[in-house]
Amino acid sequence: MKVNERIKFLRTLKGWTQEEIAEKLKMSPNGYGNIERGDSEITLSRLEQLANIFSVELSELLGLREVHIFNLIGSNNSNSQNLCNY
Repeated sequence: MKVNERIKFLRTLKGWTQEEIAEKLKMSPNGYGNIERGDSEITLSRLEQLANIFSVELSELLGLREVHIFNLIGSNNSNSQNLCNY
């Protein structure tokens, strides 16, 4: 899942509108919509703001935990049985 898709997922999971998030970020709804669609670059500062708004770790927002799991599966199939521990 791409970062913009993860952002949209978290927003809908919280039941918030794009307008509500845009207001929290002090940006236009169009600008925020561009982030969710992947039509604009997201700065690290903006990603940190979003992580705080959604109450998640920045690494979770970036999907770094997913990459770690996929690397475990790809590097050694015997580790796939231990994925429940992560």
